[in-house]
Amino acid sequence: MSAMHQQAMNHVYQQVLSRLLGSFSPARRMAVQPLIQRLMTAAGGAQRLGSYRIVYRLCGSAAGHGSLALLRAAQLTLAARHQPTFSIRAAVSSQALLDDVRNGNVQRACNALFLHDDPRVELLAFDDEALQPYEYRHASINQRRMNLRTELLTAAHGLDTSAPTALQSQGYRAMARVYQRLLGYQAPADAILLDQPRLQRRRFVAWALRERRRAGGARMPRDHWQSSVCLQAVSARDTALPRGQRPDPPVGVRLLGVDDLLGEPSVADAALWQFLGCEPVPPLFEPLEDRCPQFACVAYLYGLRSQCLHGGTFEQGLDAFRADVARAGPDLTGAITHRSDAVTRSAADHMQNRLSTWYGMDPAQVSCAVYAPFTERGARLEAFLSTCHPGMQVTMPYLHRVLRGSRVPAQVVQWLESVSGLPLVTLQGLYQRPRLP
Repeated sequence: MSAMHQQAMNHVYQQVLSRLLGSFSPARRMAVQPLIQRLMTAAGGAQRLGSYRIVYRLCGSAAGHGSLALLRAAQLTLAARHQPTFSIRAAVSSQALLDDVRNGNVQRACNALFLHDDPRVELLAFDDEALQPYEYRHASINQRRMNLRTELLTAAHGLDTSAPTALQSQGYRAMARVYQRLLGYQAPADAILLDQPRLQRRRFVAWALRERRRAGGARMPRDHWQSSVCLQAVSARDTALPRGQRPDPPVGVRLLGVDDLLGEPSVADAALWQFLGCEPVPPLFEPLEDRCPQFACVAYLYGLRSQCLHGGTFEQGLDAFRADVARAGPDLTGAITHRSDAVTRSAADHMQNRLSTWYGMDPAQVSCAVYAPFTERGARLEAFLSTCHPGMQVTMPYLHRVLRGSRVPAQVVQWLESVSGLPLVTLQGLYQRPRLP
């Protein structure tokens, strides 16, 4: 890069910093210097910041973009002072799990913060266990969405009262895998920036330690709450690998909390959201969905199952979901808020449209997932057919036969796979599962 080009880019970065700080509330503006001091301490001095690399995971939420904006402001502030500044390695954890609004929020925020062309910033996407340079509407998203469609439908057919606990563990495991890959991507990173409240961070680390013990990991040092060593071998597929082939994080990586500098998003941040281009996100349970997007789908199915199977209302199904989440642990309960019926109906309509347009699920497949007719050797199959497909009741013997593994006419198999959206081998596995509540 020529000196003239570098001078022009520095001028651009100064403009970005000026506009960014101008959009901050007074509280956020005051948080920039304490964050710089915290990073200097973690790096071991101001002169070491020039080679310090920080990892951050983007989930498409407004709060997450606010954290990234604060981190970017600290980076550009140091550069404006002609001091060594750190590098940022940010990754979108799964574009295929995010809806159009969230993916659009990520793209607009990255443009506003001028992240794409800054050599001090690595902008990545994590999908299918691999990291790749971030692209809006990456070509692999469509295939990944189809894979997720199959995963969601399979999970819906096996849905029970332990679903929130399983989803929490699944969300933690996905988060740990992202951090594992990010820390070791090309040049090793030095720190992970976590903007969750302290209690949630401790629960995540406690979960990681339990998984590590199951994998036969060694005893942790006393400062494990601030170290990424707890992330070693927390993925089931990683524990099966030889120790030298596991994607374990580099030694000495710190976990840095910044929630005490940020506070909760408020109306005072309206100018920041406008600067970043963040649009409001209307899911069923926004805080839960940021951590694990499948939560919204599960809550929606609880509501539909209450209507179709138990003679209740959609809202009663959501209450049952809240009760199961409460049993799963206080870490989840605190994020749930009760909403008015009108807001709930609007969110349900949004979720129905998302399943159709984003994952390609037609109404017949959603209805099939609600009834889950294949578990416990087809216990609900007759009720499902009589309610949703009365013309197929005559094929009941053939359906049971093919689900047990016998040969039947190809048209029967085609109908089963079409109405469920799942391959026959998956349906045959569901046929052997215990009955849903």
